[in-house]
Amino acid sequence: MVTTKLIFIYPNSGESYCADMKEWVENTGVFDEDFVSYVNKWCEVGASLVESCCRTTPDAIRAIYRTLSHRSPAAPMQ
Repeated sequence: MVTTKLIFIYPNSGESYCADMKEWVENTGVFDEDFVSYVNKWCEVGASLVESCCRTTPDAIRAIYRTLSHRSPAAPMQ
């Protein structure tokens, strides 16, 4: 174990924000399916909580929930 602290994953969709134009640049992120494919990997390497941030969609959030609901709870930290 590297740390006894909780690890939170709070990724966005991967899209870019253009500060000059003050808007998100479409089609620069990942599809919901690709985004959600990382959830198990994050948990396997120690994530305690997986959330979502900017530009994630309701479908991605539902898919994260479905993925996490099929996982066994993590062992309590010592």
